[in-house]
Amino acid sequence: MSSPSQLRVVGIDSGYARTGVGELTYDLERGQVVALTTRLERSHPPLNPSDEETAARFTRMARRTVPAGERTTCASCGHTATATPRDVALVVLEGPAFGVKSPNAHEGSGYWWSVRKLLATRGIPTARVNPMHLKQWACDRGNATDDQLAYALQQLWPGVMAPDTDQVDGGLLALIGGAWLGWHRLGPRPLVQARHLAKMSWPGVIAARAVAR
Repeated sequence: MSSPSQLRVVGIDSGYARTGVGELTYDLERGQVVALTTRLERSHPPLNPSDEETAARFTRMARRTVPAGERTTCASCGHTATATPRDVALVVLEGPAFGVKSPNAHEGSGYWWSVRKLLATRGIPTARVNPMHLKQWACDRGNATDDQLAYALQQLWPGVMAPDTDQVDGGLLALIGGAWLGWHRLGPRPLVQARHLAKMSWPGVIAARAVAR
């Protein structure tokens, strides 16, 4: 199987019913980042859902959100497995916001772990960025507002379509991953951003295909 000509960093801002996803694409032949896109994955929790309904909804959402490689089926036993996606260098997952009070905090934490478990199962290198460090990297302020984060994203990647806060966070997470891999140097404060990158939780080992410098 041939090697991919492009690699992706995927940023994921998981939520109880809404998940923002950003994808940064690096072209290996051109040696540069060529695209940043965002999308929103959403589901609609029923009123007073049962534990079974919530677990099933989280499973569906996680499968739609987490990048997947080819599916293979064992001819002998019929077991189906999903391979590690070869074009994904890194996923950057926003960590839980422990200080936020929400009636769905327990369920939201469960969904976060559903996503994290699937990333591990599929063998995808994953970084974790807590919300304050995301804001510091983008705005050099740990208490930056949603509007300030949206403005920062437009300054870092003019014209990107990110119509809601979830997609803004997903796009920024993808850019953070690209900066850590050395794919690009964005913004007027590269040294400040590098200092904030050092505060984040990065995977210990990255496959050789992931580092395109």
